[in-house]
Amino acid sequence: MEHYIAKTQFGLEEVLAQELQGLGAKNIEPLNRAVSFEADLEALYKIHLHSTLCIRVILPFYTFSAANEQELYDRVMEFDWGSKMTLQDTFKIDAVVSSDVFTHSLYASLKVKDAICDWFRKHENNKRPDVNIKHPNYVFSLHIRGTDVQISIDASNASLHKRKYRFDGGAAPLNEVLAAGMIALSNWDKKMPFVDGMCGSGTLTIEALMRANNKPAGFDRRNFGFMNWPNFDETLWNKIKAEAEENIKDEYPNIIGIEIDGKAFNLAKENMVRAGFKPIHHLQQGDFFKYKPKEKEGVIFLNPPYDERIKDEHINEFYERIGDHLKHHFKGWTAWIISSNVEARKHIGLRTAAKIKLFNGKLECRLMKFELF
Repeated sequence: MEHYIAKTQFGLEEVLAQELQGLGAKNIEPLNRAVSFEADLEALYKIHLHSTLCIRVILPFYTFSAANEQELYDRVMEFDWGSKMTLQDTFKIDAVVSSDVFTHSLYASLKVKDAICDWFRKHENNKRPDVNIKHPNYVFSLHIRGTDVQISIDASNASLHKRKYRFDGGAAPLNEVLAAGMIALSNWDKKMPFVDGMCGSGTLTIEALMRANNKPAGFDRRNFGFMNWPNFDETLWNKIKAEAEENIKDEYPNIIGIEIDGKAFNLAKENMVRAGFKPIHHLQQGDFFKYKPKEKEGVIFLNPPYDERIKDEHINEFYERIGDHLKHHFKGWTAWIISSNVEARKHIGLRTAAKIKLFNGKLECRLMKFELF
């Protein structure tokens, strides 16, 4: 068992903790935009294959204090880097810095990189490993808060939100982890009808389809950081992936994404095909305000324009139309609407059953729940 930290988006910590528990993690503790947990190799592999809510998983291994750049360099030089990598391995440093002492994350990462290379020069006859920005064997995560320094190995390497199905997200796309988090927060049971009323490039609809048919979020990924570790168990990984593939089913409730814009609709079709689903069954080009469900109950998600990156001169009236359409044509349904526009949200005109703070990129949003009796 090793101690890991799974990073996620603000507001998804509790649902990520539940997801990790279901994948075999132990001693789970929600943090800020992260969850601390323990896992053996089997759980680590399952988390990377199945987790819809992780951005990345890191393994902390070296913590210390540094009052200045020279002390940062000296402390990194003290560590036995031969225990983590070899001369033949390539690496890069990803830095997150929040400090009055270390004001530039790039400079801090360069100091750590120099110390690692100098350690190898000192211990390996003046030879050093190479840095590889695009495809390194090891990504070392450097986190500095004040004078507290933590260095971790990134078990994921590339961000886990990249599911390999989305090449172009359109004008204002939802991040895949945010989309999956919205669905998780809704407690959708995978059996109820699901409508994404303004689906854009289709991320929310595709995440619902993957959840419904048990396709793992990381199924199409070929490389993870842990695959370069000396203890990588390829047999165990292949077994876990084979079991997951057997569990994928070709059964869905009525899952529909609706999009009026032709360019966004075509992007959604392309993304859905790359994800392995049939757009003819799950996408409709048309106006949400003309859509009337046949089912008497279900879940509808809306990610309307916020009047931020997408402009709408009559944004308040637009939100009022949303509320009216839901009230008259979605009785018996549960609606979830995400928006950063505080003023426009007031014009929906429906009583909120829940309101959850989330971030879409840098925009502070509210995910609002409406019970449409």
